[in-house]
Amino acid sequence: MGISGGAAPTPMWYDLFSLVYDRALEDLYAPFRPAAVEALRLTEGARVLDLPCGTGQSLDLLVPAVGPSGTVIGVDASRGMLRRAQRRVDRAGRDTVSLIRATADEVDAQRLGVAPEDADGLDGVLCALGLTALPDWEAAFERLFD
Repeated sequence: MGISGGAAPTPMWYDLFSLVYDRALEDLYAPFRPAAVEALRLTEGARVLDLPCGTGQSLDLLVPAVGPSGTVIGVDASRGMLRRAQRRVDRAGRDTVSLIRATADEVDAQRLGVAPEDADGLDGVLCALGLTALPDWEAAFERLFD
């Protein structure tokens, strides 16, 4: 589906870190991703947000959890992280994933493609290691829960 949106500039550090992120940290956190996805109790056709999605490591677990009729939306403010995530999506041929470049405070129903009249909204939000990257994570999640 490609990367859409434009966000406020992020520290170049995240763009550079994206080049080594998977090798540097994924072994430490990989064991916890399945438990986090399982805790969401996603079902076939669910719509889930991965914020911030980073290089897309959780996509390999989220996509099967929502099935072919579900949707996974990955949001990140870093171009570098999203480029890596897009490569992961392309390699796996994942057509149920949308990637959006945005900061957490820019995320709203319109940006996510959720119609205001859609009472169901999102079925889950995954934030794996992202709280430290969100300047005001409490406000961001409050908005998402609304």
